[in-house]
Amino acid sequence: MIDRRIAIPIMFLFMGVALGFTAFRTQPAVTTIGTSWGFDLANPAEVAGYAHIVVVGQVARLVESSSETLRTIYAVTPTQHLKGSTPSEILVSQLGVADEASRMEMEEQPLLQVGDTYVMGLIAPSDPGSEVLSLIEGPVSGQPATELSIATVVEGIARSIWPSALKSSGELNHIAAGVSWAVLHAGFTVDSAP
Repeated sequence: MIDRRIAIPIMFLFMGVALGFTAFRTQPAVTTIGTSWGFDLANPAEVAGYAHIVVVGQVARLVESSSETLRTIYAVTPTQHLKGSTPSEILVSQLGVADEASRMEMEEQPLLQVGDTYVMGLIAPSDPGSEVLSLIEGPVSGQPATELSIATVVEGIARSIWPSALKSSGELNHIAAGVSWAVLHAGFTVDSAP
């Protein structure tokens, strides 16, 4: 017969190991995604100049997260329009994925959280079949809404400039197509690039 003083601690040890392994196994691995926007994402004037629409919005719900497109789409309720205007609920796409198997996020840009409010610089869709706005991600846009983050973006809008790194690229044609479609088909009012 096994001594109870030994059996009980061994049983708890095995249970602890089993629970720890289960908890460890169910946490998705985090992969960091690196991107380049071609301009300074820390410059509020350039972010505001590039963005068609800038809102303060609360994330209402997660709509879709796809490891095939590396995008997560959220339904967002704008609470304040800083540049342009939108319908009362918009769809916002963020680079990154959160599903049961994996988690991918941009460097220094965690995925948006349902229920939280963020300052969002948004790009109108260039595809006529889409109503999903793209989030400009970085230290200015996609950040939690605070008095300071909102003031920084408002100041950036007042000084807004088209990013000089993009002036000679074909990006202007892409933006013009997105602006035209958004104005005509989705009920957005956007400010065009200078």
